[in-house]
Amino acid sequence: MLPEEILHLVVEHLVYNPASAESQLFQLHWKHSRTRLLSLSLVSHQLRRICMPFLFAYVEVRGAYGDLEKLRNQCLESKFFALSISLSKVILDSIRLRTQAPEHDLAKYLRSGMQISSFSACNFSGLCELELWLDASPDLSWLPSFIDAHPFLERIRFSTVLVQWNAHRDVPFILPFIDAVVEEGLNDTLQIKGFSIARTSSSTASSLPAADIYTGWNVAGFWFCFTKWSSGRLLHLTHSFFPQISVLSIEVPMPNLNRTYMDSDEFINSLCRFSSLQTVNFVYLFRGLKFGSSEPCHSLKASQTYQGHLGIRASSHNAARQTVNELEAALICYTSCIAQRMPTVQKFLIQEPPLQGWIHVDRGGTSGTLRPLMQFEMNQLFSSYV
Repeated sequence: MLPEEILHLVVEHLVYNPASAESQLFQLHWKHSRTRLLSLSLVSHQLRRICMPFLFAYVEVRGAYGDLEKLRNQCLESKFFALSISLSKVILDSIRLRTQAPEHDLAKYLRSGMQISSFSACNFSGLCELELWLDASPDLSWLPSFIDAHPFLERIRFSTVLVQWNAHRDVPFILPFIDAVVEEGLNDTLQIKGFSIARTSSSTASSLPAADIYTGWNVAGFWFCFTKWSSGRLLHLTHSFFPQISVLSIEVPMPNLNRTYMDSDEFINSLCRFSSLQTVNFVYLFRGLKFGSSEPCHSLKASQTYQGHLGIRASSHNAARQTVNELEAALICYTSCIAQRMPTVQKFLIQEPPLQGWIHVDRGGTSGTLRPLMQFEMNQLFSSYV
């Protein structure tokens, strides 16, 4: 058996090696190595002891699978265990404790730090990124002072799925763009599901006039859902307002009878206008692409696979596996065509069930493995969309 110091280095390499982590999911890189750590921990008692702290450094509790009840029971049975949970390391997607139910007793163990009377008045030292999920009529009057109080804040992501743009006009940064979309008659061709802003200078709100409270911040990313294809006009309009965006996500709704297909060449030409794009995300996009005279990889078979892959029903497992392999090759080929014309692009995120995953760009070529994503990866994808 190797010396323990070397074994520690091996485990730490698996845990912290950036090459083993998917792009943008930087918060907890080691989660992507859990399968390998589990296998390694079974080799010997010594390796199990070394791996254990990393294996249990992150635990996902899912209420739908009974995990929450198990956690509750453990907390109620052991006060020491309950008090050992550091609230500074707990992330809750949502919490709902019924006052007339046994689990309400859990509140006394979790109540410290769980209630915030005024989020805008809080100061989170070292905060670098913020995600805001906006309701139909969001109030963002507090945001300038919040930005001013957090000098390390570099990026803010807004989920705007529920925002009623025709009724509410207090969301900053993109209202002139929204007005232009309406003026061009394109408002029925898309849904804006999210956008992000990034700090480009160290300007603070307190030192600026009221009209310039967001000076030093620019729109950095967009997430569009196209309900109709407008011959690239929408992307052209987006580029005219925000030529420096670095992240662009394009989603196409699920297939329907009135589907409008996008010409693949025209789509690439529209994308090439963005000279600063680094991350491009495609969500259900390829089912809506129409390949005319230009076929991916110059292969008729690949083109046919693109257009009909969701409707394919293979007669055997081997045929299904072959179909998936062909799709993966075609997707990588098509993203490679885009990368060769857009030298700034570093990676693509593909969500084209049954294939999902990252495709990385290196010197104009692409590589990657498309696979089903784990639930915790899916939960963090919004950070990659904008």
